[in-house]
Amino acid sequence: MNKIAKYVAEQLKTTGAEVSIVEAKDIYRMDDTPQQTGPMVKAVLKGKGSSKIMLIAHMDTVYLTGMLKDQPFKMEGDKVFGLGILDDKQGVAAIIHTLDLLKKLNYQDYGTITVLLNSDEEISSPGSRKLITETAQDQDVVLSFEGGGKDGSLRLATSGIGAAYLEVHGKSAHAGVKPEAGINALTELSHQILQLQDLSNPKTGLKLNWTVASAGKVRNVIPDLATAQADVRALQVKDFQQVERVLQERIKHKKLADSEVKLKFEMRRPPLMANPQAKKIG
Repeated sequence: MNKIAKYVAEQLKTTGAEVSIVEAKDIYRMDDTPQQTGPMVKAVLKGKGSSKIMLIAHMDTVYLTGMLKDQPFKMEGDKVFGLGILDDKQGVAAIIHTLDLLKKLNYQDYGTITVLLNSDEEISSPGSRKLITETAQDQDVVLSFEGGGKDGSLRLATSGIGAAYLEVHGKSAHAGVKPEAGINALTELSHQILQLQDLSNPKTGLKLNWTVASAGKVRNVIPDLATAQADVRALQVKDFQQVERVLQERIKHKKLADSEVKLKFEMRRPPLMANPQAKKIG
């Protein structure tokens, strides 16, 4: 991310903006937050008007190291293909080209255009959220250059992101000698996931999907620990609160009475709801 940040910063400098690379400080800690997150690129273009405009996008992608060899970058005519092109390299490129176009047109009817590009969006922006929110406070408008779907249309609202972490504790035992002496954490986890998988609601936009699970280390031992994670999306904060209440209530219904089941819920990013000002701009 340091290499990408330096490259993007150099591109922004050619537009005439004041550019700096900002290292993450005061990191907001969540369950999977790394010790250190990547840098942010900040650029400020000064005009002769009065409006304050903020443009945001992110430089990181969801893809893992090594996946590029199977899906390499390529260009075919006026189309570009590669990992993270839509989410969100196109957003970074669009911002750079927008500022470059303003320079070429000598258009300065704005007070300031502030650009913030972060490198930890895919993990809910723990290192950049403070700078983003503080900078956005006195802006007249904030435009996110996240992909707008297949048609690229303007979006005035977006779902928030939550996460549920399920942890089951049991008791280990030799699977071939005396399995009945153990408490199978994997069995209880399977039961819990089955009773917690039907909470999505298309009418409200709530989506809950169990996506990661782990249990056991060797084949011949009853596992004493099993864990799972769910991705949760909601259009309203109250839906996050409601689904957490339901989850906490349902885990009380266990298949193995002597197992211990714990659930932690995070609202990693609140929903963005369309307000009258956004609708007016749209």
